Parts: sequence; structure tokens; C-alpha cells
Amino acid sequence: MNKQIVKQIRRAAGVIGSTLGPNGKLVAITTQNPVTHTFDSILTKDGYKVSQSLKDTSAGANFVRQVCKRQVREVGDGTTSVAVLLAHLVGYKLKDLLVLEKCIGPLKEFLDGVAQKKIDSTTLHNIAMVASNGDARISDAVATVV
Repeated sequence: MNKQIVKQIRRAAGVIGSTLGPNGKLVAITTQNPVTHTFDSILTKDGYKVSQSLKDTSAGANFVRQVCKRQVREVGDGTTSVAVLLAHLVGYKLKDLLVLEKCIGPLKEFLDGVAQKKIDSTTLHNIAMVASNGDARISDAVATVV
């Protein structure tokens, strides 16, 4: 893969990846309203929203955007994680990727074994706290509704 494209992918994925997890950073997204010509800003840790808001139009950034879009379409979540994984995988040579492919089956079996099929309300509340950037009102509402 072209070194320049790898660099572009890693740069875009780095911005998205900075939002990962409970210690992830908030990203400011500013857009201009075409009618009023005013600027609207939001702070978010949503990897998908960050990926779709990137101003970078390079081939690598477009590739990251498309991977994130497909992740949302097929799974519904995990765009930040898939962007981070992509950034690490693009530097591998094909023979290394073939070795990694052999590890996918056992890794999937392991993850299926440790995955929680049903979570209790405390765990759900904790997940909602992370997703809402520590907003207790939102996490309480999510834990109550779900």
C-alpha cells in the first residue's frame, strides 16, 4: 500500500481513535449554517460522527470514512474501534495479514465465550455513563428504560 495513503489513514483514524473509551477526548465539530452563515459547534465522543465530519478529503481519510460507515450499517456500533484497528492493520504486509487471518477464528471463539449475553442494570448504567460522557441523568434514564 502506498506510504502516503497509509499516513492519511493513520491520521484520520488517530482523530477518531482519540475518542475511544472512558478516557477518550471530546472532539469539537464546527459546521457553518448555509442560510444564516452562523457557526454551530458540538462536542462529541461519537466515533461515527467524528469520522463523517472529517474535513480531510484524501483517499486515506475517505477510506476510513467508508469503513466506519460500513461498520455502522452492518453492526450498529464500534466505529472508533474499527478505525483504530484499521490504522494498525494498514502497515502490515500481506503475508503478515494471512497469519493474522488464521488467528481470527480462535479469537472469535474466545470473545464469544467471554461475551455477556445479558447484562444487569448496574453494568448498563456504567456503560451509559461512559457513552454519555459522565452525565448521570442520561445514564439513569437509559438504565431505567432499557
